[in-house]
Amino acid sequence: MMHQTFRYYRHVTPELSKELPSFAIWRDPVERFVSAWAFARKGGTSTVKIHPSVNALYRSFHTLDDAITHVESQSSPYDVDHVFRPQAWYICGKDGQLEVDNLFPMEQIAQLPELVPAMRGHVIPHLNQNPHAIEVTALQARRIRKLYQQDEALRP
Repeated sequence: MMHQTFRYYRHVTPELSKELPSFAIWRDPVERFVSAWAFARKGGTSTVKIHPSVNALYRSFHTLDDAITHVESQSSPYDVDHVFRPQAWYICGKDGQLEVDNLFPMEQIAQLPELVPAMRGHVIPHLNQNPHAIEVTALQARRIRKLYQQDEALRP
């Protein structure tokens, strides 16, 4: 499934978005940003690619600070590839209110079949694995959390 906003699904399938239960996975903003930076520097993975319009730029981010500074300087979520957009942008309405029925922390992803009745009996594969080992300084973590303060407010 591609990265689309809940607003998109409500627009293209208004009946389904009202009838079907909805949920999203919440990921710690610092962990998510570091993963996004590693992903962007590689140009994506074999299954998901960084948009060509920003691929060369993102591959030039030699440090985590390069990526943080770039995202800090953007005035709109549309100015960055989807990996750097806030989670709130995907799952909240224009008023900032959560639109999905349930929000689960990433640590519960393996339990989704038990938490979401419609998923019982299904296995959730781990797609887009992006291994990395990056140490984040306290200052970098503060900058990232400030960038994604809307996401922090959604913490389940």
